[in-house]
Amino acid sequence: MIASVVTLIVVTSLGWLTTQAVVEKAREQGAEDLVALRAAICTVRFQQRPDVTAKLAELKALPPYGEKDTAIKKLIADEKLATMVGENAPAPGAIDRCTYAISSLAR
Repeated sequence: MIASVVTLIVVTSLGWLTTQAVVEKAREQGAEDLVALRAAICTVRFQQRPDVTAKLAELKALPPYGEKDTAIKKLIADEKLATMVGENAPAPGAIDRCTYAISSLAR
């Protein structure tokens, strides 16, 4: 019986049986999913621009790294493509994921 109590205390103290670990993991996954959703919305907003063909041609002309990513990030920030209605700034990580997606379109 004493061994069972000691085992339970050790296992619990290591976080194996706590709901806190489960809650924290769910929060992390939720935040990741939120960034993915916002990046997808950002990409669709870019694709719905009336000048998307010209903008893609302009981006394709830039060097593959550095300048292209900087230009895409500037476009996303200036046009607020990754910023949702009612927010002042995009979710952390949304601009980077959106940049990657738009960069893939501009290959």
